[in-house]
Amino acid sequence: YPEVKLPPFPKKYQTFEVYRTSLRFYIVGFNRTGTECKLLVIDRMTPELSIREDPTIYTPTEINEMMMMVKEGNASTGGLMKIATAFGIIGFVRFLYGHYMILITARRRAGAFGGHVVWSVQDTAIVPLTNPRVYERAPNSIHNKQSRSIEARYTRLFCLIQLKQDFYFSYTYDLTRTIQYNMVNADKPLGEPTIDEKHADFNANKGGE
Repeated sequence: YPEVKLPPFPKKYQTFEVYRTSLRFYIVGFNRTGTECKLLVIDRMTPELSIREDPTIYTPTEINEMMMMVKEGNASTGGLMKIATAFGIIGFVRFLYGHYMILITARRRAGAFGGHVVWSVQDTAIVPLTNPRVYERAPNSIHNKQSRSIEARYTRLFCLIQLKQDFYFSYTYDLTRTIQYNMVNADKPLGEPTIDEKHADFNANKGGE
């Protein structure tokens, strides 16, 4: 039988280095060849999830120079610490207060599907984002012994979810969609409605007549 090639859904950045200062997280994403970098900045001094994407595409040399500047600029408050190398960001979760970032810290090649490599999650890390000082300094702070105990219990319960068992992902193919969906919408430019979305609009208009 001829080899079947499925349409790509490229996620350009595949390796991530996570750095932390007292004020912010810096997440540097590298493309597959390690020649391009993008930067995400997460504010640690707000209880809300505040993420900013730097629109600039950097070289590794430029990113290293920037991280050195960040380190020097934060020398009096603990400097810059690299806390993880990750292969993906699963998402973010919040319990009583503050957000946590869920990272893929180990992966294994599980196989190939229509010419696309599929990886399995082998290990994860949960990283608290908000600086504890945000709550300690708040009026009528909820950051007391009892609330810390409840937060720790929720975190332990969440960690019981076995994200490293039977969880798969691909950098070049959208595993969350059916093959039919991906084939039909393969050539749609970014931002153009998919076939399903056009049908949904049609049905909504028809229902309103």
